[in-house]
Amino acid sequence: YNVVVTNQFGCTNSRTVTVIESDIATINYTILGPIGNNSLQIIPTGSGNYEYALDNINGPFQTSPNFNTLAAGDHIIYVKDTFGCGIAKEEFSIIGYPSFFTPNGDGANDYWNLLGRFIKVKQTLIYDRFGKLIHVIYPNQVGWNGKVAGIEMLCTEYWFVSTLQDGTEFKGHFSLKR
Repeated sequence: YNVVVTNQFGCTNSRTVTVIESDIATINYTILGPIGNNSLQIIPTGSGNYEYALDNINGPFQTSPNFNTLAAGDHIIYVKDTFGCGIAKEEFSIIGYPSFFTPNGDGANDYWNLLGRFIKVKQTLIYDRFGKLIHVIYPNQVGWNGKVAGIEMLCTEYWFVSTLQDGTEFKGHFSLKR
């Protein structure tokens, strides 16, 4: 824009002002890669110039919208408009699971379940080493406590098949230790 100012004596002065359109981002993202080696690609929409941070609103922020080698569990994306229009945030989870659990009543690792509270799981089936179904974990359950019908199961390997709400299956194994 060109602004011209004239005072009462007829003196004029002009200045050119450039207005840069900007706004807070709308966050879209894609999780790429195999389980255990996931990466995140942030795809913002909006008219701003953006910087990106993961899990800390204070940064460090980076100009690249890509993050590599993400840990399983819950995360928060922060997208900051560099012209000061605000910071958008989005919570998401990377699917994963603990490789072992210790159901000994000490309050730490007493239950086994998938990591990531934003993962939409339909059910998780747990099998013993002979392929016998021994437990089913449904959404909103804390997980498996290492018991079947009140009896402590052996300290050994167990296998699972998790079915996500979209029908995708996720398989793996873990150890029970006491």
